Amino acid sequence: MSPISWPVVTGTLLVGSPAIYAARVAGTLSVDTALVRLMLCAVGVWAVCSMVASLSQQAVASNRAQQQAAEAAIAPVTMDGAPAAADAAAESPA
Repeated sequence: MSPISWPVVTGTLLVGSPAIYAARVAGTLSVDTALVRLMLCAVGVWAVCSMVASLSQQAVASNRAQQQAAEAAIAPVTMDGAPAAADAAAESPA
């Protein structure tokens, strides 16, 4: 996941908004300290978003593999009970 993608930027602004508010509105925090906090928030949000994206991609790949295995187990069966793929392989000249 890119550190400049919209989920990372939105999350950074949401998490870092108290620092921005304290620096620009309340005046209780210096601007440079607020920017440092904002950059730390960006790194943290980017790490979390990257981890979630990685885990979700692994889960999708696992689900697809299980679905393909289940579909292969339910493959069409010939009249004598052998799988259709095995019957076709036996008939082909090798």
